[in-house]
Amino acid sequence: MKTVLYNLKTILSDFLVRKNKIQNLIKFNFLTVILAVLLFSNGCQKYDYQLTTSSDKLIGQYLDSCGFSLFIKMLDRTNNLAFLNTYGTYTCFAPINAGVEKFLAQNNYTSIDDIPIETLKDIVRYHLIKDTISSSSFNDGKLPKSTMLGHYLTVNTYFENGIAIKKINKKVKMLQFDIHAVNGIIHTIEDVIVPPKKSVAELLEEDARYSIFVSALKETGLYDTIKQIPQGDLAKMNKIRWFTVFAESDSVYNSKGIFSVSDLINKYSSTGNPKDPTDSMYLYVAYHVLDSSLKYVADIILNQAHLTLAPLEIISVKLRQDTVFLNEVTFMGRFERGSALNRAKSDNVAANGVFHDLNDPLYIKVRFPERLYWDVCDQPEIRKIPGVFRKPGMGASLAYGQLANITWSTDAEVLNYTCDAGEANFNRLVYNDYLQIWLRQKRIKWVEFKTPIIVKGTYKV
Repeated sequence: MKTVLYNLKTILSDFLVRKNKIQNLIKFNFLTVILAVLLFSNGCQKYDYQLTTSSDKLIGQYLDSCGFSLFIKMLDRTNNLAFLNTYGTYTCFAPINAGVEKFLAQNNYTSIDDIPIETLKDIVRYHLIKDTISSSSFNDGKLPKSTMLGHYLTVNTYFENGIAIKKINKKVKMLQFDIHAVNGIIHTIEDVIVPPKKSVAELLEEDARYSIFVSALKETGLYDTIKQIPQGDLAKMNKIRWFTVFAESDSVYNSKGIFSVSDLINKYSSTGNPKDPTDSMYLYVAYHVLDSSLKYVADIILNQAHLTLAPLEIISVKLRQDTVFLNEVTFMGRFERGSALNRAKSDNVAANGVFHDLNDPLYIKVRFPERLYWDVCDQPEIRKIPGVFRKPGMGASLAYGQLANITWSTDAEVLNYTCDAGEANFNRLVYNDYLQIWLRQKRIKWVEFKTPIIVKGTYKV
């Protein structure tokens, strides 16, 4: 009996040992599977993270660890390094050390500590934008956001030895694009970007190509107007009176037989006093200036017309292919070629504005009132409706937004175009057609028509 009991205990003991081994094996295999899943999962996450960002550092940390020690000193001294080491959205144009050293040497500074603190603050803010701007936004012209200094940077493409390069403000070469940090984007540049200190007037004067135009500015007194740059507290508040100037070079004037400012005065001055605001010479020069307006080429093409410093005179704008034309219109059936902007020589940034180069002379077009026949039913969209326009007995309902030159108070109502088939209206309608507009307080409260170009003057309607 004892032997039987002993054997039974041995069998049970062996069974328990085997059971524990099996359980341990199952647990081990289960842990192995979990570990493998975790490793695989972490690997995917890490791989995806590397795709979306090229650095796990903040902008300040990246610059500090990648050889931008002098720019770091500039940031630190101006108290701008702190926010670049916190979370946010920034774009930083970081000059390499050699570029900072070049700037110091050119300005006779032995170290960054020698730079006046207000000057240094302006320089640093000119390299920072409070938004993320990648190289996909680097179309020729101004960047979509202003710097923290309140001024815009421009980026243009140039070819050197057959290689396309980008330059900021037409001077500073860009080296590396789109370095992604946790709090923004870094673009490395060859030199320090120096904020413009000269006015539009001074910038034009230092360029010998515009000597006749600059003399015209001085003769009319408008040189002093566009030379204004706010100082002190006004400058800090960014209360700048911006100017946009369109300038003809001496070669453009020469092609039209004008070789000096005297030739220009003889051609345009009507009173003999170019400083008189009513003098034609004064108005001619004032017509080249947009007041309180900062318009880069990218801004100019957004609007069909811009108001000039010449009272009640506008410059019209037309984009034909890639060329911007000023005052190119078809007037009374006659095509009038405009003055083309030289885009490669435009967007010249000054402290109080920007100036653009013209390929052709720009002048006020003097027109006299002419008889104008305007048929409100003669709309391009109605003409395109097959078998309707001026067809007796035909008509069409026109929804809000369907007519480019007619708008009204609500999109819930339509306008009806009708061409009568009978003779009842022949005596009062020229083409027997009309627009039916329900002008009611509860329906259409107002309607607005865009007229053809009308020369300013007094008309009988």
